[in-house]
Amino acid sequence: IFLYESGKHWRDGFSELHAGGLPDYPPLLPCAVARLWTWQGGRNTLAPIALSLLFTAAAMSATSAVAGIICGRTAAALSAITLAASALFLAEGAAQQADVPIAFFLVLSFGGVAMIFYYPHGAPGSGAGWHLAGGMSIGWAAWTKNEGIMLLVALFAVLGFSAWRAGGWRFCLRIAGMWLAGALLPVAALGHFKYAVAPANEIAQSLNINTLFMHLFDLNRHLCIWRVFLERIFHHGQIAPLASIALVAIIMRHRWSGALAPPARWVLMAFVIIAAAYYGVYLITPYDLAWHLRTSVERLLAQLWPLATLWFYMALAGCAASLGNGQSPKSVA
Repeated sequence: IFLYESGKHWRDGFSELHAGGLPDYPPLLPCAVARLWTWQGGRNTLAPIALSLLFTAAAMSATSAVAGIICGRTAAALSAITLAASALFLAEGAAQQADVPIAFFLVLSFGGVAMIFYYPHGAPGSGAGWHLAGGMSIGWAAWTKNEGIMLLVALFAVLGFSAWRAGGWRFCLRIAGMWLAGALLPVAALGHFKYAVAPANEIAQSLNINTLFMHLFDLNRHLCIWRVFLERIFHHGQIAPLASIALVAIIMRHRWSGALAPPARWVLMAFVIIAAAYYGVYLITPYDLAWHLRTSVERLLAQLWPLATLWFYMALAGCAASLGNGQSPKSVA
């Protein structure tokens, strides 16, 4: 609303005095809504509803598409069905917040990471378009929400490791250069926003060494975080669709590959890094822990659920048995 109505006073929307807001959060979605209102000639609820619907459908489509490229049409269909069956994911998608857009950008980025496996060092084709799109996607994730900055760091860590394993340091630097080129515009916008517009982050401001060590070694905080996470996962039936499909695979004597293909290992690595970062934020939060968990755990699960779904079907499909050795996705579609 400030962006749309305040004219030259738009910066007031990012003031520390703005009660109830998160003034240090990157403003991709508020800017998008304000732009739609400008095009429509006035404020209404249709613009944020349409944007929310678009990102929810896009997250499902991206998960299905990446699963299909890597593991085949069956995985593509099942991953879309799994997300459509997730009450938590659909509820957060309808909530008109930034968590499902983050999920969309994250899954799309890992489509780019997976292409390192199919276009290894020296193979025909470079997959440059995938890498540029992946860098742009993770850059937009960072420009969407503060959590996106952690996702950016985690993904570049996995990207560097996977590219180095695939083709050595020169290949790693070439891939990183393409990703940085793709991420340049949103990351530059984010840097300017954080430096010139946004106030300091409350959690970062509140950190001090004594409180940090007290929280890190407080067993009750650890138990509280684990309890709430597990309650929220099982409360919304998140596990049921995946458990059902795994059970059917066992009954039908599905042949497991025994080892995860590189893309599945990279997704798992990133998932662990991201989950650990979120866990660390809860440990050091200056807010009341129960309140912080209650108001954010479900949104964080919605951010990671498409990526978890993608990893599940990578593992279930045993991609290592059907793809690899530098094959292009097109050759095995």
